[in-house]
Amino acid sequence: MNRLSNNNPNWKGDKATRQGQHKWIRANKPKPKFCECCKINPPYDVANISQKYYRDINDYEWLCRKCHMHKDGRIKNLKIGQPSGKNHPLYGKPRSDEVKRKISETKLRRKKNE
Repeated sequence: MNRLSNNNPNWKGDKATRQGQHKWIRANKPKPKFCECCKINPPYDVANISQKYYRDINDYEWLCRKCHMHKDGRIKNLKIGQPSGKNHPLYGKPRSDEVKRKISETKLRRKKNE
């Protein structure tokens, strides 16, 4: 008996979660060699184009992380050298001299171990 797709008793169709839909897309949409947006970097993410999350394979694209974050608008929220996430207690605050020194020491140790 074939238990794939809608023949499976656990099949949710259009009522699947976003995670479930992304998993289905990853299994059914061939992954290209390069990002469908920039055509330079290898793709890592499956992104929904319309933001409606239909079970339509043509409504998704394979993107590199940078293009995905640009399309979602998340890239604007990043600050270089700062903890990420607006709920992080250090978000947007400058680092102390002590923290900067420890970071430098850690980087030097890593270079020596390479």
